[in-house]
This record gives sequence, structure tokens and C-alpha cells, in this order.
Amino acid sequence: MNVRSKLLLCLLCIIMFLPMVAMSTLAVDIPLREISYSDINTKVIIENQAVGITPQLVDEIAHEHPNTTITFTNYVEAKPEIVPHIVFGITITSKTTTSANYIDKDVFVISVAKGSQKSLTETWKQSLAAEVTHSDANLGLGLNSTITKEYSKTEVFSGPPENSVYNSREFRIRFYADKGTYTGYYETDMGRGTNVSGTFKNPLRYAEYIIDRNIT
Repeated sequence: MNVRSKLLLCLLCIIMFLPMVAMSTLAVDIPLREISYSDINTKVIIENQAVGITPQLVDEIAHEHPNTTITFTNYVEAKPEIVPHIVFGITITSKTTTSANYIDKDVFVISVAKGSQKSLTETWKQSLAAEVTHSDANLGLGLNSTITKEYSKTEVFSGPPENSVYNSREFRIRFYADKGTYTGYYETDMGRGTNVSGTFKNPLRYAEYIIDRNIT
């Protein structure tokens, strides 16, 4: 092989390799969002899986925990439940949301000391399900399906690094829902049936977050 052929071969190898390097860089170098709350001395980090989180939710949790660093690791919204078509059910005539996007529960998962790692002693699982007075009203109200977060015993949780200014890291999950009232009536083979009224709860979303703080 002459010198010219060798140079052409080297050039082709470089051209083929460059897109792979670019793709690798794009896959790794995805910046995280950081927000500083100078009034409460709190820093918030939003990781890639939590980028859809609402500013209101971030602001709410940040102001509940001054003098900390909070990392949002995941954000999941509930999806509408897929229900097969039914012939008989309840027709909804009115629906009123009495509490919108309220905190249904805020659940502690585990806390880990600075420079340490921990695993759960058993599988951890929390769910938020729809609730309704009449099960036949579920479809007419457009309620979402259950949202669930689960950690296995193999999951490892790490505390703040040795060079952190905080000595403890707490892992938590906050679930949100709507609740309200409704009225309607049963549909029967004879037409309109008995009137009904009741209450509902509709699961909306959950956010996983971490609080780095100092515990004395």
C-alpha cells in the first residue's frame, strides 16, 4: 500500500469515528438545572429525569426546607386510565374540584449519614390510587390510573460526600391529587335511572426529592 492510500485510509477512519465521539459527548454532557434561593440559603438541583417538574412544586418544597440542598431526582405524572367501552354506567352531570393539586402524602424513604451508604431492609412501595364513591362513575369522571413508586432491597442510597457541608441526606417522595364532588345518574336499558352523588380523588403526580441538611 502506497503513502497516498494509507493517508486516505486514515482520513476515512477519522471521519467514521467523529460522529461516535459527538454522540457519546451528547449522551453524557447533559447539564442539570440549578436554582439558588438566597433568601433561605437553599440550593435546588433538578436532575434530567425531573425536568418536567413545575416551578410551583420546586418553590413549595424549597421554602419548606431552608439552609439545605434539595435534589429532585424524578418527576412522574399520572396517566388516564384505559377502560374498555361499557354500555351501562353513570352519566356525570356535574363535577366540582374542591381541592386542586393538593399534597395527598409526603413519604419518607430513608436517610443516610455523610460518607455512608445504605440499602433497604425490605422492598419499599407507595401508591396513590383513584377513589370514588361509585365505581361506575370512574370513567365518566376521567380519573387517572394508580401511580406507584417502588424501591427494591438491592437499591443503594448514598449520603452526602465527605467534602459536603451537610452531614445527612434524606430521601422522600411527595404525591399530589385532586379531590371533589360529583352528581349524575345511572344509565339503564330503560333509559335514565337513579340519581347519584359522591366524592372522588384523582391521583396526579409524584416527585422524588433529596434533602441534604445538617442534623445535630
